[in-house]
Amino acid sequence: MSFFKWISGGSFADLRKEGDDLYKQENYGEARLVFQKALKKSKDANEKELQAVRERVADCSRQLANQRIESARTFFRSGDIEHAYELLDDALQISDSEEVHRVVQAYRAEFDAEVKKDEAESNPEMSEEELIAVIAGSWSAGMASEFAGFPESFYHAQIAAHEGKVPEAIERLKALSSEVDLSGAQYYYLELGRLQFEIDQLDDAEASLQRFLAQTEGDEEVEERWVAHHLLATMYAKNDNYKAAETEFMNAYRAAPNNHVPLLHFGVFLRDRGELERSKRTLENAMDMMVAMHPDMRVVRELGLTHLAMGARIEAMDFLKSVLDHCCQTVGHEQYDPDAAVPLAKLYEEDGRLRDASDIYRHLANGYDNENMFVYNTEAARLLKAQNADDKLVVEYLKSAEHFVQNDIQRNVLSQLVGMEK
Repeated sequence: MSFFKWISGGSFADLRKEGDDLYKQENYGEARLVFQKALKKSKDANEKELQAVRERVADCSRQLANQRIESARTFFRSGDIEHAYELLDDALQISDSEEVHRVVQAYRAEFDAEVKKDEAESNPEMSEEELIAVIAGSWSAGMASEFAGFPESFYHAQIAAHEGKVPEAIERLKALSSEVDLSGAQYYYLELGRLQFEIDQLDDAEASLQRFLAQTEGDEEVEERWVAHHLLATMYAKNDNYKAAETEFMNAYRAAPNNHVPLLHFGVFLRDRGELERSKRTLENAMDMMVAMHPDMRVVRELGLTHLAMGARIEAMDFLKSVLDHCCQTVGHEQYDPDAAVPLAKLYEEDGRLRDASDIYRHLANGYDNENMFVYNTEAARLLKAQNADDKLVVEYLKSAEHFVQNDIQRNVLSQLVGMEK
């Protein structure tokens, strides 16, 4: 078909149907082109139909922008900083929605702060002022406003914490009370509580976080209140005080009712407690709250794991596969989420789908989860052998697994697999 005929051919109805089919296949690039062609053939379409197609074009653009943003994250993690920024710019070119702009700006700020942090850690000659500027990049406006009035010793505490000297940082923060009136301080107690929690000074951490919450009660401008409630919930759960933990998880949600993350954490807590039905409902509520163009796939994964715990295998497989499909569309097979991929591979094997199971382990073996590379390579080899795959391919994974042997148990597993191969 000639290019001119491709551009000019097809009726509005036919093109809309073709676009809808591509959209359902999540082929957003081609779908957008087809929908745009349909709009040029709109002579016989009514306004309602036209508006539906315009919305499809906008949604395709958002989905494509979302893919660029996810790719930007992957390239940034791999060290290709320049390409990551280019992809963020590309996302803005693809979609002009306010939502895309907010997400891109958030990631740009995150990237900027990380770059500055890396520069600080790799440059021992960096001055204290420059290092503080890097640390301050993670502060909210409210935190920056409060900390600006603190003496120099506060910033020395921040530097100590940044260098991993948490006990020293805590002592410096405590000593601050002799230099400045802390009666009206807010974020100071959140910072202190976070550090105390980090080194398991749980009683002190609880007191500091409760002080922060008391100082900010009723102040809707303080976004970090949910963080304090979440830390308290984690702390109580750690001490088997599950009733208090549940209360704090709910308080975290009430402090940030438009944020799905507190419900995500609460849903996982409930599943760990064996309250599977409540966990499912909570995670479903978290999913309903998620931003559509930039979904948090942790929620989808945890819903899959919760359904799996409930014995709902088909639903579990659907959710877990959605996580892997999202990885494929945005960051590639080598970025599979292991927490979703491994359970799905086991389900596939139980159903006799050995090829699908081995494919997952093969992708994981080429991924980033270095701690579990022995498992991924040996499982890939075992499942390939069960399919009577090419012996050279099986040997390839066994040799790769050999590089990741860490103990006698793994050494024995590998020996048994090698013996089967011979």
